[in-house]
Amino acid sequence: MRIWANQLQQNLSQGLKPVYLVFGDEPLQKQEAIDAIRQSARKVGFEERHSLTADASFDWNQLFGEFNSLSLFSSQKIIELEIDKGKPGQQGAKALMELVPLFNPDTILLIHGGKIEASVAKTKWFKTLDAQGVYIPVYPIDANKFPRWLNERCQQAMVRLDREGINLLAEFFAGNLLAASQEIEKLAISYANQTISTEFLQSILLNQSRFTVFQLVDELLAGNMKQALNILVSLQQEGIEPNIVNWALTREVLQLYEMQSLIKSGTPLPQVMQQFKVWQNRQSLFSSALSRLSMKHLQSMIDDLHTMDIKLKSTSQFQPYVDFCHICLSFKFADKLSDYPLSTV
Repeated sequence: MRIWANQLQQNLSQGLKPVYLVFGDEPLQKQEAIDAIRQSARKVGFEERHSLTADASFDWNQLFGEFNSLSLFSSQKIIELEIDKGKPGQQGAKALMELVPLFNPDTILLIHGGKIEASVAKTKWFKTLDAQGVYIPVYPIDANKFPRWLNERCQQAMVRLDREGINLLAEFFAGNLLAASQEIEKLAISYANQTISTEFLQSILLNQSRFTVFQLVDELLAGNMKQALNILVSLQQEGIEPNIVNWALTREVLQLYEMQSLIKSGTPLPQVMQQFKVWQNRQSLFSSALSRLSMKHLQSMIDDLHTMDIKLKSTSQFQPYVDFCHICLSFKFADKLSDYPLSTV
């Protein structure tokens, strides 16, 4: 059974399941989900915990040994198994399915790892375990939902902020839930049940936003230039290699060009989305970009990115992030910038 992270506490209150699957790349929500399972289990006597990591050299007999061995300190125990990206391999998948008959009320299996591909959730071993327990996928919170998440977090911590203060937190900690949560905890210690003005909040906050090139791409697809340029500056300040930025932009522009080509040939947009395996929550981003950018504009951007690639490989006598600014603006103002391509080396 799949549930979301914010539904986990209610699910746990209804009784523990023999197996939990927690996968995702957002560290705070993932750790809180794992901690919530541990805490609920501990309350009913699961005092012993064993941790295993299914790496390339892992012996799957260890897992069977844990299920068959008697607990030294408690009659109930949690077995935690980390599987990177949810890919246990053929031997591991077979072992996990053979483990199901050994499930019992005195043992909980908690499997966790990073973000998994959609295909993993469709595998036989995953569906078998999912049917026996609970699957909690953990996704990053997008910019639109982040203020609401912050507001709920502040209310739980008895931190009083108005809407402007919440938006200020969202701006300062965009892309970094862990830092945002820690900041709210600090505010709760010093100013619980006190109204905190936006001006005062601004004076004590440190900008700890953390972004990735993937967030940059999403903002560019949506045409949110102000946020995209803020992210670009943040990436530069964090010392992100220009090659990584150029790779991400090139990949996305080439895909947009191919998608636009199919649309021009008469292929319906939903079919194009399906062909390129665009996730449902990103389809609106691609629709927005495709409505703005013609094949001519995309070709111009491809040329600029190719020029960037040549520069990055041949010279250090230029400022790559200045050129990236030009390319990023092309996502919104392609018709106005196409007459001003990047100069070659």
